[in-house]
Amino acid sequence: MNLVLFLCVLMVFVWVVNRFSILAWIFFLLIPLFYFIFGFKGFDLPVFVYIKIFLVVTGMLWILFLRYSRIAKGRWPFFILYLIVLLNILVVVVYEQSIGIVFNTIAGIFLLLTLPNGNHIKIDKKSKTKDLLWDIPFLWIICYTLWDWSFCYSSYTVASKVFFVLLLAPIIFEVIKRKTYLQVRAYTLAFYLLLFLYQKTFLSALNATRQPNVILLATFEYLSFSCCLLYFGYFMFKKYRKST
Repeated sequence: MNLVLFLCVLMVFVWVVNRFSILAWIFFLLIPLFYFIFGFKGFDLPVFVYIKIFLVVTGMLWILFLRYSRIAKGRWPFFILYLIVLLNILVVVVYEQSIGIVFNTIAGIFLLLTLPNGNHIKIDKKSKTKDLLWDIPFLWIICYTLWDWSFCYSSYTVASKVFFVLLLAPIIFEVIKRKTYLQVRAYTLAFYLLLFLYQKTFLSALNATRQPNVILLATFEYLSFSCCLLYFGYFMFKKYRKST
């Protein structure tokens, strides 16, 4: 029941900050500035977590700049966003490789190679909310969700149910309005990281030592690897067909 409530809160939050841009700037600019000025006092988190927080907040702010400034008139700003997302995936790939998780590491590489580039990103100028639209195939989104869930379950088992909700919310919005997945994914992840950064439950989850169920973990990893491999094969086949 708590997870259902959390999902509802996430969806309401996304709707509010998406509709009222001033609230988005307050939440995603002022709060990170507060953390930066006063420092992460008393935090005992892995370097990987700090890197993820930095990349997620940077990506979120860049999305806001693209949506609400004139910078989106050129194509290069969209490629910067593409690079930020690639780095978000890459740091997880490097982290998993460093701890010996082979199949999910390879799955992450497949995702990096098949993510549509900046030419597939645009701002929906016809809508009042000026949504950032990224034409990402739904199959890629499913593969990414399986890959990320496998990573979350193996590394942060205690909070894995919460991360499942964080992954589910953007899919729901993607079904409601196509091409908004990445924008909502950035919203929900930044919301969680920033709002709960000082909460003991959040910190304990990031430092959790409870071991995941071995069979369940292996199932997630093989499923993630298999789906990403199949999608990579499909991606290469389509690319070959276009070139001939």
